[in-house]
Amino acid sequence: MRRDSSVDSMLRWSPVQGLMQSRRRNRLAVVTYHAVSDGGVFERHLDVLGEMGCFVSLDEVAANALDGMPLPPRPILLTFDDGDPSVLRTAAPRLRERGIPGVVFLITDLIGTDDVLWTTEVEQLVASGGRTSLDSPSDGRALARDLKRRPDHVRREVIEQLRASAGTRPPRTPQLDAADVHRLAELGLAIASHTMSHPCLPQCTDDVIDREVAGSRAALTDLLGHPPAALAYPNGLHDPRTRRAVAHAGYDLAFAFDHRLSPVPPDDRHEISRVRVNGQASENRVRTVVSGLHPAVHHLLGRP
Repeated sequence: MRRDSSVDSMLRWSPVQGLMQSRRRNRLAVVTYHAVSDGGVFERHLDVLGEMGCFVSLDEVAANALDGMPLPPRPILLTFDDGDPSVLRTAAPRLRERGIPGVVFLITDLIGTDDVLWTTEVEQLVASGGRTSLDSPSDGRALARDLKRRPDHVRREVIEQLRASAGTRPPRTPQLDAADVHRLAELGLAIASHTMSHPCLPQCTDDVIDREVAGSRAALTDLLGHPPAALAYPNGLHDPRTRRAVAHAGYDLAFAFDHRLSPVPPDDRHEISRVRVNGQASENRVRTVVSGLHPAVHHLLGRP
C-alpha cells in the first residue's frame, strides 16, 4: 500500500471530508480498479469501502437507471477495467468470500491470447528500439499518451512502424481465456464490455466505433450465452457518435472514467461517472475518493 501523502492525510482529517460523505447519501460511487496485485491491500480497501457505503450490483444500478428502482444510501459499485488476470486471481475470490458484487469490463480481442493492451505494447516496443516517423515523444509511455489524441488510423500506423523497427519481439502476457471468464461469472462478477481492442473511440471513424462496440457485445454474447448489459468507454472517452453507437448496439448502461460521483439515477445512463482508485492506494485516499472530496479537489485544480 502506498504511504499517505501529506495531502491525502490533510483531506482525510479535514472537516470537509465528513461534510462530503454526508452529502453523498444520494450519489453513486462507481469505483474503478485495473490490476489488483496485493490481496491484503485490497481487503483493507474493502473494509474501508464497507464502512463508507453499501455495495450494489450492476443489475441494481441498471434497475435504478432504467426503472427508477431505489438504491440504498451511499451506494458503491466496484468495477475492474481491461480484464487483468489479477482480478480473477486476487480480487474475485475475496469479493466472493464477502458476498460483494462487481463488474469486469473485458477487451474481447485479448481473451484467450497472450497479447497485451496496445498502450503496453507501445511502451515495450519503444524500449526494444522501435521508432516511428512521427514527430512524437521518444519515451514509450509519453508516446502512448500522445497516440490517444491522434486519429485512430495514425495510432495503428505508428504501432506497425514500431513493430517493424523494434529490435526484438516484446514480452507476451497470458490473458484471461474463456474458462477464466466463466469462472469470474461463477464468482459473482458481472461480465461487461470494454470494446474489442480498446481504441479511443472519439478518434475513430463511425464504422470502427460501430465495430468496436457491437462486435464486443456479440463476442461476449457468444461466450456467455446472454448479452452484456454495460460497456465502459476506453480511457473514459466518448462523444455523441459514440454514445449513439452504444445505445444502438443495445447496451443498457455505459460508463465514463471522469473521476466524479454519479447522481442517482444517472442523468444519462450511457454516460455514468466513475472514480479512480489505484490498487495500491492508501486507505485515506480511498476514503476521500469515495466521499467525493478528492474528485472535487482534482477537478478544482483542472486535472484531467
